[in-house]
Amino acid sequence: MPSLVKKLISSFNPPDIRKFYKIHREIVHFMVRSAVKVNDGHFDKYVTAPDGHNIRVRIYPPRTIGNSTRLLVFYHGGGWVIDDIDRYHKVCRQLAEMTGSYVLSVDYRLAPEHKYPAGLDDCYEVTRQVFANAARYGIKKRNIILIGDSAGGNLAAAVSLRARDRHEFRVRRQILIYPATACEFGDDSPYLSMRQNGKGCLLTAERMRGYLDLYLDDISQKDDPYVSPIKAASLKGLPETLIITAENDPLRDEGEAFGKRLYNAGGNVRAFRIKNAYHGFFGTDLLRHPHAKEAVSIIMYFLRLTD
Repeated sequence: MPSLVKKLISSFNPPDIRKFYKIHREIVHFMVRSAVKVNDGHFDKYVTAPDGHNIRVRIYPPRTIGNSTRLLVFYHGGGWVIDDIDRYHKVCRQLAEMTGSYVLSVDYRLAPEHKYPAGLDDCYEVTRQVFANAARYGIKKRNIILIGDSAGGNLAAAVSLRARDRHEFRVRRQILIYPATACEFGDDSPYLSMRQNGKGCLLTAERMRGYLDLYLDDISQKDDPYVSPIKAASLKGLPETLIITAENDPLRDEGEAFGKRLYNAGGNVRAFRIKNAYHGFFGTDLLRHPHAKEAVSIIMYFLRLTD
């Protein structure tokens, strides 16, 4: 990577997310609201949770519907605290077009207004109802794939783990893009990438600690396997998995370690590390950003291979 780029990134000092998450949300909302107004075939629906609250989802059909019966259930990133389905509108629309799949994006509740496990509960309930009603919409359950980036990758892994534990539905495939799987963000993290890339990168260890403080009621919850899936007692019986990591990402090693644990537990795992990439590339432009384009090509390969 050019030294100038490294210097520019290392000079970037993001504000404390604990203090500025509301401002961050407002800025993002202002930036993306005009794009969402364009009617490009998507539509919103609401899923009613057992306690009566409604969870918004947004559905994107592929440009050429044909005989497509593949559904990607998408959980957005943002540290469980920021971003929403509007922020990821372009990404999900492009994902539907490029993969020829339906995409269902989940607008789960955010921390700190809704602490763990509220966001996970929303993701799980939407996914449970998708599986329960699959036949009604002409979708085979094996063609329902969970996908998420960063915190969304964490939620995808947690939904699969909870589904296995509760025996309510069976997830057969999941795609985890630079997922948080261990939540070890201290200076003594066992993961080399967190120690090497946790400072002077677009995503820092301090930013991840801030997200975690906002997400959890108590920091001891980080050892809950639905917060840190790699810490589950067993990873047997989990879906066929694609893991995509970024070379310069603090979360790189924990994502790859999760893949190794899945594999050692008998899982079918494919892992790809994108060279020179930083955390967050998947939330940009899937048609133009070179690392995002590479990730989509890997996703398409995985989908074709496992269909």
